[in-house]
Amino acid sequence: MDAPQSSNEVQPVVAALRRLDGRLDVVWNPRALIVRHGAIDVYGTVIQPTHDGRWEVVIRDTAAGMHADRDYAVVYQVRGPEDEYKAVGPWLVEFMQKWDSAQAHFREEMARAWAMNDLNEANAARVDDAAVEDRMDRIAFASNYRGGVETWKGRGADFGAMAAKARRAMAPPNGQPALIPK
Repeated sequence: MDAPQSSNEVQPVVAALRRLDGRLDVVWNPRALIVRHGAIDVYGTVIQPTHDGRWEVVIRDTAAGMHADRDYAVVYQVRGPEDEYKAVGPWLVEFMQKWDSAQAHFREEMARAWAMNDLNEANAARVDDAAVEDRMDRIAFASNYRGGVETWKGRGADFGAMAAKARRAMAPPNGQPALIPK
C-alpha cells in the first residue's frame, strides 16, 4: 500500500518535529497494522495476513543499535481512536510537544524515585550484623520449639530467656512430663 499523503504534505511536519528532537522522523509503514490474521485452511493452504499502513513517528539513532534490521525505533504510530487511518498534520507536532513535556515531568519523578531507591539500598547495606544474628536466632528458636524438638542452640543474647519462657508456656498441666527436654 502506498502512502496516502505526499511527501510535500509530510515534510513540513517532519521539519517541525526535528526542531523538538533532531532524531525524530516520520515514516510510512505499509505493514503497521494487521487487519486480518493469517491462517492455514483445512487443505493446508496458507492464507497470508492482511495489513494496513500507518505513519509512524520514529527516532533514528544508528549509534544506539536499537534494532538489527533497521536504524530506528518507533515512538508513536499515527492512528485514530478506533485504529483508523489518520493523516499527518500540525496536530502531530502539538501532540509530540505535549508528550515531550510529559516525559520531562516523568524524568523528574523517576530521578526522585531512583534517589529514594539508592538511599534505601544504602541503608540496607548498613544493617548491624549482630541484629541480623539475633533475628535469625529468634526465627530458628520459633521454628524449632514450635515443633517440640530442640535441634539448634542459638547464640543470641536472650536465647536462654526465650527458651525458658517457651518451656513454661508449653508445660503440661497437672505435673505431666514436658515435651521439650530441659
